[in-house]
Amino acid sequence: MLIESFFSKECDRQLEFELHYDAEDIIEGYRSKIEASKRDLVWN
Repeated sequence: MLIESFFSKECDRQLEFELHYDAEDIIEGYRSKIEASKRDLVWN
């Protein structure tokens, strides 16, 4: 039971870590698109 609990918590931590960085990548992607569209508006 203790070992199961440990692995479950480790798995949860790993998933949380991956989700956090996936979210940061998505946000950074949107920021890049917003910056690009702002530049397009300035040039047009």
